Amino acid sequence: MQKHGTSFTKTRLAASLSIALGVSSIAPVALAQEASADDVEVINVKGVRGSLIRSMDVKRSSDGIVDVISAEDMGKFPDTNLAESMQRITGVAIDRSNGEGSEITVRGWGPQQNLVLFNGRQMPSSTGSRSFDFANIASEGVSGVEVHKTGNAAIATGGIGATVNILTNRPLNNAGTVAVVSGKLVNDTSTDKGSVTPEISGIYSTKFDDGKFGVSITGSIQKRESGNQQAQVGTGWRNFEGSADNTTDWGGVADDSTQINRPGADDVYSVPQTTIYRFEEQQRTRKNAQLVLQYRPVDTLTATLDYTFFENATAVQHQDISAWYGFGPSENVWTDGPVASPLLYSETYSAPGDLSMAAGQSAGKSTTNSIGLNLEWEATDDLKVSLDYHNSDSEYGADGPWGTSSNLSMAGFVRTSAATDFTGDLPILSVGGGNDVEWSDMRVTGSVFGNGRNTQDIEQTQLDFEYNLNDTTSIDFGLAVNEVSNRVQNVNVQRNDWGGVGEEGDFEEEWFKRDTIHDKFDVSGGDFSVANQLNDPTLTDFSILDTIFFWDFEEIRARAAELYDNTSTIIGDCGNSFCPSTQFDAQEDRTTTETNTSAYVKVNWETDIGDMYLRLDGGLRYEQTDVKSTSAVVAYDQATWVAGTEVVLNENGRTFLTQEGDYDYLLPSLN
Repeated sequence: MQKHGTSFTKTRLAASLSIALGVSSIAPVALAQEASADDVEVINVKGVRGSLIRSMDVKRSSDGIVDVISAEDMGKFPDTNLAESMQRITGVAIDRSNGEGSEITVRGWGPQQNLVLFNGRQMPSSTGSRSFDFANIASEGVSGVEVHKTGNAAIATGGIGATVNILTNRPLNNAGTVAVVSGKLVNDTSTDKGSVTPEISGIYSTKFDDGKFGVSITGSIQKRESGNQQAQVGTGWRNFEGSADNTTDWGGVADDSTQINRPGADDVYSVPQTTIYRFEEQQRTRKNAQLVLQYRPVDTLTATLDYTFFENATAVQHQDISAWYGFGPSENVWTDGPVASPLLYSETYSAPGDLSMAAGQSAGKSTTNSIGLNLEWEATDDLKVSLDYHNSDSEYGADGPWGTSSNLSMAGFVRTSAATDFTGDLPILSVGGGNDVEWSDMRVTGSVFGNGRNTQDIEQTQLDFEYNLNDTTSIDFGLAVNEVSNRVQNVNVQRNDWGGVGEEGDFEEEWFKRDTIHDKFDVSGGDFSVANQLNDPTLTDFSILDTIFFWDFEEIRARAAELYDNTSTIIGDCGNSFCPSTQFDAQEDRTTTETNTSAYVKVNWETDIGDMYLRLDGGLRYEQTDVKSTSAVVAYDQATWVAGTEVVLNENGRTFLTQEGDYDYLLPSLN
């Protein structure tokens, strides 16, 4: 089947396939038939095979390189969310968050370089950037996905890796009434709570009045309880050249007998900042819904009104234990160069240091609302006009009292040494005195209560025309105005009392649950046998850390708020330093508004060269973008000369400043 503008003709191959298999694409296709419907027996292929046939048909008839996945109705994508469905497509990889697909990478281009459309409309994002979080969309509500890997003049710019178009159900496209309800129970063994959570979805689509009116309602709700265990160098590595000149740098290692197989002068090596064991529990509730109303008073005019709703709420509780390296004298065993890392990294301390145990609770919710109107009019046999408008918004923010991220640290000052063995599947931590720590040793240290809020609003209007000049040539042209407003707000209430505050007896023993570490991992670590190479009797006792307190975050936080002074520069909304703030302009409050005006023209031409079919399209797209950026910044009211070449500016609160700019491009394309 080959496309001629808005009409279609059949090649000999397509004619045979369509009769035998009942080929159709995701969108309804009008087939030019020489015989009446009564004279042709059509075999309609459904299920997975039918979905594959439709996907191949769209790939054949599309301009440029397009990959497609489709589902006939609800539940045909057996995936947790849409990102996991899309990883079936060649060249698409996904990033995962807590085991679930989140963002996509296409042909090596990351999430921010891919443009996401929803029924041809740009979708707002709640991530605070240009990347789109597909974890917000359940796969059951989607009828198909088109991934455009090459561009043409009719497609909006912004997708360097790909332009992804998510398609949903349209009731007038269905043969009749569709009603599907599906449900399942999920037992996620990654959580210690062992709960079974429900997932339910459904669709009802019908049309009446001789096919003039159509109504479609889809919805889904998914609950999930999950968890994870992490062993990591959570705060990163410090990198050095192997030259002895760098041994005095903070983190650099000695060039003497304390190092086994030390990296050479031409090598590069890294030392760990810390070793952390972290344990998380997570609860996620995702809701999706869409209402579609369609009216076709005559065969040449179709009006579609739709409302779409996404909500994804996630709550996280975590506990961790860590030892930070101070980069004093160390004795280490190294891998070979030219890029070396430690098989063993160890430090000893003249005075006891901290063994940190932190906990936190946070909750965030992402909500998206979109309402749109589409009019399609076949003015003549050769002219088709389409007008589309939508107003959409997305917001992410805190969904609980402790902000979008929180971390309250306690420590027992019992650490006489620390070492990490990197020879196993996970790093293994040894802390001198760590297994002897008692609940009464624990004191509150630093804390961070973070709060973030991201909002994005999109208002878009598109007017498109398709005109057939003759059987071999057609012209597409159109205009569009798209305004995207993106606001990012963040504020941290941070205490840097890492040396500890308070005294013994500030807390209750029942708030501290003593537990073990390594039985919670399914992989093995090293056994510090590599330490034998050091031949240092003071380092022979590497006692593997296997003790942790899972302490009560809310009880400890409340008692700390009663006892300890406010030491952060920003005070939380509760009046102390142990809760988040909503005074975003005190730290980060940025808004960017982009108004994009575009126009395009594209010529489509096709012919036969002998028995070979040839199709060409070429066009020009013009885009102009006006940018307005507003940010909260420090306000200064005085400049004081304090020395001959030094000026001190006096801060006087915060204010908002605005800058504006614009750019335009003329973009040619040829397929």
